[in-house]
Amino acid sequence: MKVILVILVLAGSCVGSQKTPPADLRNTRWVLKELHGEPVVIPEGGREAFILFAPDDTKVSGMGSCNNFFGTAAIGENTISFSGIGATRMACPDMRVEDALFQILSAPVTYSIAGRTMVWEQGGQSVARLEASEKP
Repeated sequence: MKVILVILVLAGSCVGSQKTPPADLRNTRWVLKELHGEPVVIPEGGREAFILFAPDDTKVSGMGSCNNFFGTAAIGENTISFSGIGATRMACPDMRVEDALFQILSAPVTYSIAGRTMVWEQGGQSVARLEASEKP
């Protein structure tokens, strides 16, 4: 009886220590949490900035905090190159988050995903940290 109990306890501890599998790049709503190492603060009147990679093609869309955007993304093994980025043209009082995000999207990024966190780098420096959201 003691041997069975020990086996059950050890088996249960293995299950609890499993790591969260990485979130899928595609069809996941990636919410912008950091820009250049600084936390993203949603400006007054702004909305949560996010990006969404379409599940089956090269389309990408999102929210820059003020304007919706769209375009294409060429996805490599650990790189993303954005092109044809367009956006609605609303004017908001504070465009800093959106301007910084669009600047990042203008050049290729190297990305890594660990669990529900994606990090973008350019020139060896972290430029953005995004978190997978429950709602696509």
